[in-house]
Amino acid sequence: MKSIGFIPLRAGSKGIPGKNKKKLLGRPLFCWTLGEAIASNLDEIYVYTDDADILSFIEKEYHWTTKVKAIKRSDASATDTASTELAMMEFVNSIDSAFDLFCLLQATSPFTTAVDINNCLDAVASGENYDSALTVVNSHRFTWHADGTPKNYDIFNRPRRQDFEGLL
Repeated sequence: MKSIGFIPLRAGSKGIPGKNKKKLLGRPLFCWTLGEAIASNLDEIYVYTDDADILSFIEKEYHWTTKVKAIKRSDASATDTASTELAMMEFVNSIDSAFDLFCLLQATSPFTTAVDINNCLDAVASGENYDSALTVVNSHRFTWHADGTPKNYDIFNRPRRQDFEGLL
């Protein structure tokens, strides 16, 4: 069963310009996810980007593995309004490779581990009626709507943090 990883990267982030190349503990942000993808059971990992610097970086720094492939994405799929799903569909329709499992990996989730990736792959491949899997974090925070009303906070029934199941 062939599994591929897909890391979509855009050059034109408006919120944090160049965020995918920003250093986190000395490594570009996207390299944390890419490194774990390489260490996972994925057969191939595609970095799909419109950033020429990232394409060059991958060619220079990841030549030691045949698992990683950098592909230029179209300008249309790299706009501020383009969805990740658009990039995924464009990619799937453009590659000349068959696969059984598709794993979307986000560069902005640098704490995703190879174990997380493998657990998701195993769950979907297990035949236990899973057609998808995802990783999440548990947040022990109370949240409010924009109008100031609580989403998950009740002043008369507020659990202690350690008793609060949290949100995924």
